[in-house]
Amino acid sequence: MIKRFKIPKILILAGYFVLILIHFFIKDYFYLTGIVFYAFPLLGIIGFGILLVILFINNEKIFEFLTLLLFLLSIYWWYHSFHFEPKVIETDNKQTVLFWNIAKQKDRPLSIISKHVDTDNPEFIGLVEADYISDSIFEIYKDKLQNYNLIQLEGDMIFGSKAPITNVFYVGVNDDYAINHISVSNGDGAFEILMIDLYGSPLHNKKPPFEIIYNYLNNHPIDFILGDFNTPYESVYFRKLESDFESFHGLNTGLTYTWPKGLPLYELDQIWISKKHEALKLQKLNYTISDHSLLIGHFNMTNNKQN
Repeated sequence: MIKRFKIPKILILAGYFVLILIHFFIKDYFYLTGIVFYAFPLLGIIGFGILLVILFINNEKIFEFLTLLLFLLSIYWWYHSFHFEPKVIETDNKQTVLFWNIAKQKDRPLSIISKHVDTDNPEFIGLVEADYISDSIFEIYKDKLQNYNLIQLEGDMIFGSKAPITNVFYVGVNDDYAINHISVSNGDGAFEILMIDLYGSPLHNKKPPFEIIYNYLNNHPIDFILGDFNTPYESVYFRKLESDFESFHGLNTGLTYTWPKGLPLYELDQIWISKKHEALKLQKLNYTISDHSLLIGHFNMTNNKQN
């Protein structure tokens, strides 16, 4: 008779505390801990804890400790994941930017984008995972969005701007990342946008592409970063951006998560804005045709004219 191997409960409990330790303290400082960090979002850790509470229901001390821990984790999760609508002061410089991972759709996202063009009037439009936009379908986009200068970028991206696009530079495109730098110019001066799409597998080391991003930002003035980073907002890699850029994370209404399909697991899609401009608020909307949220960032733009 083959005996079943049983993992001691204490090892399961120890493993749970390792998950908590990685999530809050070690994070993705190291490649291996990064795999765990990406694979177990906080809501998943809370769900695992509920199973542990059931497992230790006959052990009064551990049961009570885990129940209290889950309560504290849930409070923390809600406090850091839900934001009320920020108060926006209307100014003449208030503008918007639209960013969306269209999940390899063809022309289906176009009606939704057109609706938000009419209602939100974005200055810039950034789309990633536009893999299946053929030349003929792209002409449909251009015909529908006639007020925008639209271009297709390397790495299956589309960018649109009301103002003329003066330059495009492909920072890098390979199996791990796609990065494009777009320059636009209007009456207020030149504005620089960096569009980013990082590979989604948690097994891929995020450090090399982020190092490329840091190095590029150190040598080029950028006004906006639009990205599907496939890396949660809590990652250590975003902290380095905070010296010069502001995330729209804290200006969101409702839950901050963007994937999958509005479920509260990961905030992968993000907009960052140079601190010389003013971020106002962020709208996140979910549509069935994409597993990523559509983002609309509201901001006050500072004059970028050179003296």
